[in-house]
Amino acid sequence: MMRRTFIRVAAALAVAASGGSLAHESVGQPSIVDVFPAQSWVSLGAEDAPPATPDPVEPPAAEPPALSDPIDAAAAPPMPFEIAGEWRTQGQRIVVLEGDGKTFLLCGRRCGVRDAVLPGGEIADGYRLKTLGETGPVVMTRNGSDIELSPPSPTH
Repeated sequence: MMRRTFIRVAAALAVAASGGSLAHESVGQPSIVDVFPAQSWVSLGAEDAPPATPDPVEPPAAEPPALSDPIDAAAAPPMPFEIAGEWRTQGQRIVVLEGDGKTFLLCGRRCGVRDAVLPGGEIADGYRLKTLGETGPVVMTRNGSDIELSPPSPTH
């Protein structure tokens, strides 16, 4: 008995809170609400677009310097690494870099060499191995530029 009364009171409160009445809910079809009514820019209060301004005319570029003219650019800092050697084992090329008083082993893909640096791995502070090319490793520097290291040429 108590439970039935509680359910009726809860239902009446729910109907009252929704803004209707029990008689209104039982009599007719529910009204249809258009949740996406047609709108225009005027109804949204949009302002007229300002008139388009023409693009500024750029003066023609200066004549590029001749190829024989010297370039006044600062010399690129030397790479702190150099190729000390390489070997192949099980079809895998492994390159040895020396620099900063350390020796680094580089593999082009996963290899069984302990502590080897793979592409994407950090060689030393600020230097990452980008890829191990056919001529040598490509190292990404601190500023994001790529440098391909070449093996030293043999001297006779």
